Amino acid sequence: MYKVVFAWAVVALIATARADGENCPDVHQIKNGNGVCVCKEGFSPVNGNTACTLRSEIFTVAASSDPADKAVVLQAGNVTLRTYDMATKSVKDINLLRTLEDLSLGHGEHGSTLDQLMEDLATKADASDVNDRFNNMNATLQGAVNDLTTLQSTSTTQGNTLQTAVQTLADLTDATTNTDNTDSLAAKLTALNDQVQNDVAAQVDLDAISAVVDSLEAESDNFITKSNLHRFLPGTIQVTNSTGPCDESALGIVRGNNQTQQYETCRRADTWDGTVYFWHPRGLPEFCVSGDALQGTCTQCIEGYVATQAPKAPCQIQADLLHLAFDNNLWDLSPNARNMLFYGTTPETLFSRTGLDGSPALSLRGSDQHLRAPPSSIGGAFSVCVDVSYDAFGFYSRIFDWSSNPEGERNGGNNNFLMLNRESSATFLFEIYSGPNVVSQLDYDNFFELGVWAHVCVTANAAGHFTLYKNGVNLKSIDATPLPYLRRTSNYIGRSSFANDPDFDGAMDNLRMWSRELTSEQVSDIFLESQGVQRVAYSGDTDALLLHYKFEGNLQDSSAFGNDGVALNHHAVNLYQLNSPEGNSSLYLDGDNDYVLAPPLTFNNALTVCAWVRYRELNAWSRVADFNNGGPDSIFIGNPGQSSDLEFTFLDNVNGNSPLAVAGGFNWAYGGFQHYCFTNEGAVSIVYRQGQEVGRKTNVNARAENKEYHNIFIGRSAWGADGYLGANLDDYRVYNYALSPEAVHDMLCQGRADLDCVGLAGHWKFDGDVRDASGNEWHGELVPLSFDVKDHFLETTDVAIGSGALALVGNGSWVQLPARNFGGDFTVCTWVQTRSNGPWERFADFGVADNSQRFFIGRSFGDQAIRFSIKNGETAAFVIADLPEGKANEFVHMCAMSNSTGGYIFFDGEMAGSNVGMVQLPFIWADVNYIGKSAVSNNDAPLDAVLDDMRVYTYALSQGEIAQLAGMTSA
Repeated sequence: MYKVVFAWAVVALIATARADGENCPDVHQIKNGNGVCVCKEGFSPVNGNTACTLRSEIFTVAASSDPADKAVVLQAGNVTLRTYDMATKSVKDINLLRTLEDLSLGHGEHGSTLDQLMEDLATKADASDVNDRFNNMNATLQGAVNDLTTLQSTSTTQGNTLQTAVQTLADLTDATTNTDNTDSLAAKLTALNDQVQNDVAAQVDLDAISAVVDSLEAESDNFITKSNLHRFLPGTIQVTNSTGPCDESALGIVRGNNQTQQYETCRRADTWDGTVYFWHPRGLPEFCVSGDALQGTCTQCIEGYVATQAPKAPCQIQADLLHLAFDNNLWDLSPNARNMLFYGTTPETLFSRTGLDGSPALSLRGSDQHLRAPPSSIGGAFSVCVDVSYDAFGFYSRIFDWSSNPEGERNGGNNNFLMLNRESSATFLFEIYSGPNVVSQLDYDNFFELGVWAHVCVTANAAGHFTLYKNGVNLKSIDATPLPYLRRTSNYIGRSSFANDPDFDGAMDNLRMWSRELTSEQVSDIFLESQGVQRVAYSGDTDALLLHYKFEGNLQDSSAFGNDGVALNHHAVNLYQLNSPEGNSSLYLDGDNDYVLAPPLTFNNALTVCAWVRYRELNAWSRVADFNNGGPDSIFIGNPGQSSDLEFTFLDNVNGNSPLAVAGGFNWAYGGFQHYCFTNEGAVSIVYRQGQEVGRKTNVNARAENKEYHNIFIGRSAWGADGYLGANLDDYRVYNYALSPEAVHDMLCQGRADLDCVGLAGHWKFDGDVRDASGNEWHGELVPLSFDVKDHFLETTDVAIGSGALALVGNGSWVQLPARNFGGDFTVCTWVQTRSNGPWERFADFGVADNSQRFFIGRSFGDQAIRFSIKNGETAAFVIADLPEGKANEFVHMCAMSNSTGGYIFFDGEMAGSNVGMVQLPFIWADVNYIGKSAVSNNDAPLDAVLDDMRVYTYALSQGEIAQLAGMTSA
């Protein structure tokens, strides 16, 4: 009796999980927009996408090469699970929460089974002992569930995988629910139930029953360790009552802190002043060591950083001279604590604006509002950075103006240093005075835009070399008189030392000053903070997915690292579009000045960048990716100059350029999505398109180990004169190791057969529409004549494969396809059921508008011969083959293939005709592409046939692959 009920409980749970993934091989899969089974959020595909595993572990331990020291560890309450497996990078095929819930539900929801068992026992002896034992067993199970649920609730803010832990554990399920396994819980419950049922009329041996229940209780206490999965070992989670630093040996370990009532992870931060190890409470900003996790407010940061006290505001790199965060206060967060004072009216509006980092910003209205700073000394080497947004360009209106005038007096020039706009224009000015005279001036035309935030930094060394940065990019350098080291006593923010100049009208945030010249990398770090983007404190991961943008209406990172991006210069309503090969939307970059900024990334002489790319325009030197530290220190992927090639390049100051160029890389992705992966390890770089290798370089220049790139640009270059990317992007991934060809294939195909993904440029199933199922967005448009669109599609019956077919009945209807770049090796296949044999009918006809370069597949004359023809200017050639006999009104699988050896026709997987040496179609912009219509002459007969499952590949299929396609039928 128990066996039946318990099994039903497990099946019911699995059936519920399958509701939104019907016909998928794994309960944790759903179908995407293309009908492909993909793993749900929080899971990753394994075994060729036939199963899903948790996306990442809670943490890993990899202190040495000894297998006993390299482990995946999952900790929950008083249970620690540790797997020793050198190849293991995640908690594969593990779902403790789901299994425990299955067990507890099986006991709890079906208590009537236990009640009946107790009733049977009660007629023979005192069953209180048995009842107590069952209660203890249930309590043990429920306690384990509670432990996992508690850890789950503390982990959600960091995106850990327990929040979606509902995965079935095969080995553990066998140890609990498989009645064929005599050691399983279910088998023992069944044996106990059978014993009672069979002995109703006889004296029950309570000692035997007690022994069985004792075994059950011990099994429920220890079944996790007896599942024989990766040799799990029991243990306890570390608990502490103290705070403070950790060290490298604890990197990645999780502990519970009784004092703060929070879970903490030991992390490493690479700061300007060295490496820091610290315990990081979950739910708080990076580099924070204490605060309110519920509000996301940090109260204390690691050394070198300061907490601004604003909810969800990041820890900021601390400036040593002046640090004004303007987060609802005028406090100086530098060690000097020189707090500002407000002068003017309506102070209630002072923090009414929001800065780029999402925290409050200073708002000044252009009159009768300014701040004053206490006297301070500055000179020689220095740096100043600030976020600025002008509402109006006042005549020489000041961002700040420090001078040696008496405090609070506006006596004009007196050893000033100041930042402002020139006259009433958008020109930037930074000036230094010696006495009443300007001795140094750094300017830049059209620097500001009204209502647009700009991050401004000016750095200088003691010799007077000044550099201007905007949004982290070096714009200009000059050599001039250095800043005199003086004590300045009249120091204004938002006001001029000259009485007739207007006050600043706009907003500013994060004004910081240093007594040193910042490097370009440090300026980049400051800029990232101003955007609300912060480098990640590492937790010990080795080979990893560092960044994964799905672009599903946001720039959230789906990797385990939280490297969320920020979109700049974009129109919010344009940023995401509903044409995408993965998920529901893709990123739209306008080619004007849009781009995405991500946190810094570190690579150990290996990396992979993968993305779906659809170009809309060719801009000189535009970038799919540019990871750089400013100037010639970068990794970039883009088109060199106005070339249509794609280049995968490493630049450095020592070894120069190291490019791998892919001819026509832009062309393939122009107008339609193409999947590209760029991998590098040491001296070897490889580029993959649509899952196939299309370029390789084996002498790439060596680079530094563990090199960090501060500017992670998507869609823009490190060089200001280069163009921006005009394209759509989707499923953008960055790894810190080189993916294998198999991994690239699996990412693209996601469990689909190779012929359904690799090298597939277009796939029209004709199941009620003419949309492209390849993911490349080559959607057709049916041009119907004489009757409705729906009447052109057959359903269920009289189809070759799938649920529909396209019927063109000779009345002149056809399918129009968008323009695409096309040529070189290719294969076109379709199922066809011929009816009439009109002269020069076309199954497919692709080429340029003037017909100088084109291929077509169609009839020759009014007979059974099929012609595959290619024309390149004055050169034309063809191959002819007769349709198989006895196939009237039956589907025939037909393929036309062109490669460097010639042209070929195949019927039902067998070669039927060839022309060795036949001319190839060059790579062209094919802007007139028809299915079922001739592009050459209106006198050519309209197609009278049924077509199904038409495919276009950008390579020459082998005969075996063609035969495999011919074997794909609905039967």
